[in-house]
Amino acid sequence: MLYLFITLIILFLLRRKLDTHALAAAGLVIYYFPIYFDGLAYLDQSASAYAYGKTPDPNLEISILIIFFALYCSSFVGKKKTVPATAKRIYSIDERSLCMILFPITALVAIIFIPQTAGIEGKAKYLALGFGGVLIQYFFSLTILISSLRAIKAKTRAKKAKYIVVSALLIFYSVLLLRTRSIAFFPVISAFVYVYYGRRLSPTIMGPKKIIFIAFCIAILLGKAIANYLYDSTTYNSVMAMMSSSLESFSVSSILNYVYASHFYKFYLYQIPLTLIPGTSELGLITNYHNDIIKAHIFPYADYGMGGNPIGEFWINLQYMGVLLYALILGAKCHLLDFLIKHTTGALRIFLIYIAILTLLYVNRNATFTDISFIRNYCVLFFGICLASALMKRNFLIGVPRASLSGKQAINRE
Repeated sequence: MLYLFITLIILFLLRRKLDTHALAAAGLVIYYFPIYFDGLAYLDQSASAYAYGKTPDPNLEISILIIFFALYCSSFVGKKKTVPATAKRIYSIDERSLCMILFPITALVAIIFIPQTAGIEGKAKYLALGFGGVLIQYFFSLTILISSLRAIKAKTRAKKAKYIVVSALLIFYSVLLLRTRSIAFFPVISAFVYVYYGRRLSPTIMGPKKIIFIAFCIAILLGKAIANYLYDSTTYNSVMAMMSSSLESFSVSSILNYVYASHFYKFYLYQIPLTLIPGTSELGLITNYHNDIIKAHIFPYADYGMGGNPIGEFWINLQYMGVLLYALILGAKCHLLDFLIKHTTGALRIFLIYIAILTLLYVNRNATFTDISFIRNYCVLFFGICLASALMKRNFLIGVPRASLSGKQAINRE
């Protein structure tokens, strides 16, 4: 199984192309590599790890390989079809008016809720904010996203510095004070993908600045683990324990292994369409069955949520048929998002890349219901701000044929 997993990784690397299929493949590798490299933990009934090296369930190994292979095959479907340049349409949004709406709202959210965390240590700051934490998550992420885009496209160093400072302040507060890396990490990665999307990656493209950027992202991920190891070396006395304290891959894979080994099955996927309707979870019309099932039948003494996992959910519902269904859905999402990203530009393009990262990469540590709720809320918020900016500035560019704009006009519009 290990050799097949490594072979699929090599095949994706040989593609050397950064697109939605590459993002989905990265998600599979990042979150499930412990299954094939002795990184699974023995868990007690409170979901606490006490040793590593647990043997993975054979059905789990096969399921990951099926999804990985199906994703690789899907990456070649429809790639030979091209659209004439004159027929392509650019869908974009005026970014300056977008910033005029988004930045003041984000500043207001920060002014209102940040003082409420005074005297609270660690990640408890974020949890103590309640609904304020939700607002910080969405507005901070979108502001870092748009600021990164403006910094990329700025023509002068002064403008670049202005947007970099905005992003840096929000990243500093999110990572070092709130202890939540996802708010900062995924928008920054989206900016990197925005620059290189659709291009064939090679050593000549990856210059020193890009390597430093990648090292910075890795430092964000491993920063918590290094701090734990330095300040509590008695608890984190091994490399595996240190890495597992920071990377969710180990906990996600270990819990998923127990889901497969439990042989518990229940069908509830028919409720997924209700997730598209705002407020359904608050009204009790849908339930995070995956979390409830895992806690009740596998980890009854866990006093915290077990998160979710789409592969585990589809396995609980339909076993191998569910795995195949999830593989088809994953491939379809890759093609749809790839089409949308290629036919957009500017703020709308980087927003779609951000959605692609959430629903193709980050989805591996969320329940299906949670993932759809994330996408729904981000879309409602983003397009609501876009509508407000359009009404304010009245220069909302949408559906303008590429051939109708000269090069200079297209640049100015973008």
